[in-house]
Amino acid sequence: MRWKARQSLVGGFVLLFLISILAAMVGQIPVATRFAVNYELQEKILPLYLKVGSFITRHWHYKQLVREILEGRRSHEERVMALFDWTVRNIQPQPSGLPVVDDHVWHIIVRGYGTGDQVNDVLSTLATYAGFNSTWFYLQDPARKGKLYLTAINVDGRWHLFDPYYRNAFRHPEGRLASWEEIAADPTIAALAPNQPEIKGLPYRRYFVGLVGLRPDVGWSRGPIQQPWPRLKYEVRRWLGLLPPRKSGAVVLNPQAFSKAQ
Repeated sequence: MRWKARQSLVGGFVLLFLISILAAMVGQIPVATRFAVNYELQEKILPLYLKVGSFITRHWHYKQLVREILEGRRSHEERVMALFDWTVRNIQPQPSGLPVVDDHVWHIIVRGYGTGDQVNDVLSTLATYAGFNSTWFYLQDPARKGKLYLTAINVDGRWHLFDPYYRNAFRHPEGRLASWEEIAADPTIAALAPNQPEIKGLPYRRYFVGLVGLRPDVGWSRGPIQQPWPRLKYEVRRWLGLLPPRKSGAVVLNPQAFSKAQ
């Protein structure tokens, strides 16, 4: 019996050793990571173990950050507003003179600044890690000059809109968060937001006519694929060619509705 137990133990160590060798060999496989600097795509080659390790590290950073942001927040609205307020305080608009870097969402958080799409990407990703269904997209005027990026977050079964770049959370005249449907039915609700910038010479509120008949799933949501299991399923489906066509995330406003909006 002792001899058999010793054989099993030795066999277990040998198997573990062989698995370790195989993992080390696989980990050295060169893979590519892509990013853009000032909208020029670049590619960097690194070993697989480093890419996977960085991914897992970012995942745990997201979880820890969201845990800190939501500490003491109980209601769903409190939690969503805490995420919005944190994003507004900590992710500043893209400064002029600094490069526009498009890589990982976590790196936007570390840099502390980003373009309109990047700031919304941060809020949407944090909301996903907090357990909310979230997406982001942009509305574009018919002349395709200006873009307004927005984040949609589902709170208790209703979609709500946020603009972390221009620092607006949209509220109904009664004071509660306005739903997507309410803003689509009455775009003047957007005019109640505290910040009303002109975007490419056009009034902020005019962009919201594009919400009519629009569904929240029009946009992107990178939050889920920042997590290990959803990312693994995503990569398998991508490898098998089973992914649906990528959404553009863009909504070009109807010229007639846009021209009527005041």
